[in-house]
Amino acid sequence: GYENIKDRIQVAIGFNLPTFKLVDRICAEIEWFGSPYRNWPNQDQPLPEKVPDGVDDPHRDDWKWMVSVDKKLVEHIHVQAKAGSDHFRTMDARGFFTPEEYLYGPDEWRWELSLGLSF
Repeated sequence: GYENIKDRIQVAIGFNLPTFKLVDRICAEIEWFGSPYRNWPNQDQPLPEKVPDGVDDPHRDDWKWMVSVDKKLVEHIHVQAKAGSDHFRTMDARGFFTPEEYLYGPDEWRWELSLGLSF
């Protein structure tokens, strides 16, 4: 399926940024994956597939990024905020993640805010 090694290898880096005690953690990550094929499993096998209809540039989705911030509010309760252009997938009616990614370029991004409880 993949004749060129650059179509198979992704390069990623992530690191925690200094928070100066304002929050508990700030994490940033960036990824490059130069494959001209979309990241989409076909019948449970990762096979090369053409980019989705309406996407003219097959390298538009080469770069992905994400920033997340965590803060403990009180014991057992924390809040997390995320923003990024990553490998976002939704869940179907059966509770499984769909194979299609919804963000195809670095200009398409999402955000998320969650509250966590731990015991």
